[in-house]
Amino acid sequence: MKSPSNLRLHPLSLVLATCTAVSACGGGGGNTDNLEKSMAAVGVNGQASAVADGSPASADSTASAASDAASSTAISKTTAANSKADSSAGASQTSTTAAKPANTASASTSSSSNSLLAGTAQANASKGVATGGGSTSSGQVSATVSGSPIANSTQSVSGPAPTSGTVSANNMAATAASSTPQPIRLAGTGVPGMSADACTETANQDFVEAPDVWTAKRLVPKDCAILRTPTPVFAWSQPANRDTSKPWTFVLLDSKGGAIETRSLGVPRLLLSSRSLPAGRYAWNVSYVDRGGKTRTSDTRRFEVAAGSEKNTLPTPFAVVAAATAKAHPRLLPTGTGFGTIVTLATNGELKDSYAAFVKRAETALAQTTIYNPDAKFKGTAASGLAGAQNGMLIVHAAEDERNAIEALAYVGKLKNDSRYTNAAVTRLLAMAAWDSNGVTSETNQDQANREVFLALAQGLDFLDGKLTTAQSATVTDALKIRLQQATSRFSALDTAPYNSHVLTAVAYATEALLYTAGNPSFPEAKTLLAQVYETWMTHIGIWGGADGGFGNGTAYGWYTLSSLPRQLAILKLCTGLNLANWQPIAKMGDQFMAMTPPTDGLRGAFGDDAEVLNNYTSNSFDGYRMLAGLTRDSAQEWYWRQSATNVQTKYALPPAHYMLLALDSSRPTPVKPSRNSFVFEDAGLVAMHSATADPLRSSLYFRSSSLGSFNHSHADNNAFTYVSKGKDLLISAGYYPYYESPHHALVGRATRFKNALTFDGGIGQAEPSKAPTAPGKPVFATEARGRITNYFDDGVWAATSGDASLAYRGRDPSALTWTPLLTNAIRSVAMNRSERVVLIYDWATSATPRKWELNFQSLAAPTLNATTINVSNGSAKACIDVYGPSGNISTASGFPIAPENGAPNHFRAIFKAGSASTQLASLTVIREDCRSVPVSVNVSGAVIKASINGGPAVSFDQKTVTMYAP
Repeated sequence: MKSPSNLRLHPLSLVLATCTAVSACGGGGGNTDNLEKSMAAVGVNGQASAVADGSPASADSTASAASDAASSTAISKTTAANSKADSSAGASQTSTTAAKPANTASASTSSSSNSLLAGTAQANASKGVATGGGSTSSGQVSATVSGSPIANSTQSVSGPAPTSGTVSANNMAATAASSTPQPIRLAGTGVPGMSADACTETANQDFVEAPDVWTAKRLVPKDCAILRTPTPVFAWSQPANRDTSKPWTFVLLDSKGGAIETRSLGVPRLLLSSRSLPAGRYAWNVSYVDRGGKTRTSDTRRFEVAAGSEKNTLPTPFAVVAAATAKAHPRLLPTGTGFGTIVTLATNGELKDSYAAFVKRAETALAQTTIYNPDAKFKGTAASGLAGAQNGMLIVHAAEDERNAIEALAYVGKLKNDSRYTNAAVTRLLAMAAWDSNGVTSETNQDQANREVFLALAQGLDFLDGKLTTAQSATVTDALKIRLQQATSRFSALDTAPYNSHVLTAVAYATEALLYTAGNPSFPEAKTLLAQVYETWMTHIGIWGGADGGFGNGTAYGWYTLSSLPRQLAILKLCTGLNLANWQPIAKMGDQFMAMTPPTDGLRGAFGDDAEVLNNYTSNSFDGYRMLAGLTRDSAQEWYWRQSATNVQTKYALPPAHYMLLALDSSRPTPVKPSRNSFVFEDAGLVAMHSATADPLRSSLYFRSSSLGSFNHSHADNNAFTYVSKGKDLLISAGYYPYYESPHHALVGRATRFKNALTFDGGIGQAEPSKAPTAPGKPVFATEARGRITNYFDDGVWAATSGDASLAYRGRDPSALTWTPLLTNAIRSVAMNRSERVVLIYDWATSATPRKWELNFQSLAAPTLNATTINVSNGSAKACIDVYGPSGNISTASGFPIAPENGAPNHFRAIFKAGSASTQLASLTVIREDCRSVPVSVNVSGAVIKASINGGPAVSFDQKTVTMYAP
């Protein structure tokens, strides 16, 4: 499938739109003539728990109570500029407000002795600040509140009366009371069920985890991991001081600590496919020799191979090479199947319109009299800035189009038994082989185009086998070798830069190309090369997420992987009979898309670059996701892509693997609507909570706190959230992606202050480019500034999660490249009540330096203020937002300090700013969908905040812990 037209080119060839997160590449170790030796060379180189009432507070909570109580103001609802609120240490301070219509123009609210504001709410109309709740795109509005909260009382807020059809909480409250739910304490130590029983993950400080290698950090499997394959992948960081002339030593240990396998390796990764580990506990470590001759050994990390994992055994490089070379050309045609059978299957099922389009593609190519030459069109054109990015993608698409034309001509020639198509395919293949290997499609000038070219050349050698003369075959093979060599010469970069997405994608393409050509007499070295490249590909699948199938490098970029990865998995199955679909990173991959994108178009991506792309579902589900679901045989994934009728009877030409797979899998999986309404991807650092996953107009809360930090296509948005109401974007990841590192992208699109996230002192946030910033800068591309998911819970009514982004709020010295903490803690917990349609956002942050804390809320339309309530809307969807905790003020603004280079429209924001600097923030943001009139009672005592909705059991937040159904 052709990549979306709005994909962007990275001018420095670091990250591009078609980067595939699950591809891989590797280097090191020379080729050998003996296949068995090459196999060796590849090896060388290549929890929630119930608690009783009165459970002790966390150590952090106890330690900070005295030091931070003085700076913690009680619960003056959202804003209290120049507040004189009592802040005596340890006092529990709350107040109550009467219910009022959310859209009233009044700037004040009546109050009783228990008034929420305990004073007069004022909207300042002077100095360009509008009253009541009006705001404009060009100006700002603000609201301030002052007064003394009343101790030992509750506060609540409610909006207008519910309209017909809204969900009442009375039944839920009655049910909760009758069932007497027990308190559930989320300890903030990790996601339940993700670690082996009785195994507590150790925060190691060895060279694998050392701060100076975090940008290049890999750790697979992490300590206490549960693996569902008996043939694990291992990967680790390579320190800068390693003597690369000396091999790594890898040691596998049994449960008693005895060594059961030792390997010498040239690269920091290993696919242990030569043996199958029985279910049980194991451990591993690695050693290297530094440049001073000293041997350094990592800490030992533990893992468990789960029972039943034997069905997920991964094939060895030798098995892949042997199976591919034994397969007759064309290798995509299933053994024992004729092309006539493929025609019958393709023309009598759901793919009949697609097959007709595929034939039409060949007919169009056959009618063309001019053969394309990209150098003639693009040589000397712009190579930098927006124009350079656009030209680069035009070159890529031109190479992809030519590959598709050759592919269609060759296959239709066989499907129709018509030599006209075959001859035209030969002519165009030879023309492509003549493209200048140092021209605009070279690895140096446009690596994405080069991989399209070498893949096309390899495909041509396969499906035009027997149609090429010896001389023609040699011409194509020579061109293929040159272009493959250009690409593979970069693979060793993964040893020190394992997240180089262009190299990762090139490895996947090279694996596919070599599956077509291994065993070709004119390309004898292809066998050895396939063995090496395959292992590198396998050891990098899931690098942007992990075994849970998640993708943490941007929502849109996850979708872009579907343009190639499912095809490559299908090619492996068709060429070798080997299927990776049961392997967890592949089997669970489809869940990521179901979790992050409803089965429809029109919504922005939750996180990362290209969030403004609105058609990810329809652009990718009819092809890549369809193929993935067919491989995994997952019923919910099958249901997901079928939610568009145009997907089922697609009229677009598909890669021929779709038609060939019809002969292997005569029926599709039975579609079943997904039953899960929340998803956690701990390795990717993503959580999605939905009103109902299967509803295309679902309401959703998305949360990110990721070990990928602000690297690559990820932003400085750890602990940020986005919010969708009834299929409409309400709170968004603001900014645009005109092209990689454009001025707008670098300063705005990636910045914390343009996310629904915590900032301080005028917008300072995560991954700042100086160690002591006085103003926000361009976030550093780094995994050092990272977060992690620390809690997860879902019982059907409540869903909750927490993230620790303390390490994200750091600044980097641009000279020494060292990181300095800006905050000592940055914890955010979010909870979504599906029945009441209320979201709670708890923030706890501390700093050695007093900070003026800020909470940011981004939207597509201008927010308005009703006293101290923020109102956001998008068409028929709306929500009311109230902030509890410190006193301060709320303002609104629009636009960006640097306009997007593509002329995209403004975004808008509301910002809560604390009235005075303090060393601790403890706040609770309450979001009421539809501005529903539902009472929310909030009680603040230091860092502990309890919230109860409509009289139901409370949720208690205390720094890193969350207690559901708190007493």
